[in-house]
Amino acid sequence: MTKVRDRVQVDVDSVDVGSAATADALAAVSTSEYEVQAIVEHHGRSSTCGHYTALGRDGSAWRDLNDHRVKMLSPRDARPAASEGFLFVLVRKGATSAEAAAREAFRALYVLRDEAEAAGASRRKRARLQPC
Repeated sequence: MTKVRDRVQVDVDSVDVGSAATADALAAVSTSEYEVQAIVEHHGRSSTCGHYTALGRDGSAWRDLNDHRVKMLSPRDARPAASEGFLFVLVRKGATSAEAAAREAFRALYVLRDEAEAAGASRRKRARLQPC
């Protein structure tokens, strides 16, 4: 599997999915504008080798989640990293449950991190992989 290295510019405050959505989907919501709540990134040369980190929005603050280290970021610091993300968690603007959705997305990032760590440690033990 080949890692796609194309960079994508994403405005973390406003993503309009209207051009990609069907008419039925657009009719079901009040807006096609979304806000990025979390970004998962992969650092490494290939899709099978490297390290996963995540950026998560908590209100107006951003956090960089990297293994057991969590670092606070400003929204400006989070923007350049958004171009390297491969998974973006979006919440529709104006959604009444946006705060709850953001909390759930943030919790999900911690769960994914823990699962990835456990799987990675298990794979390394079984396969005795060399570092990338």
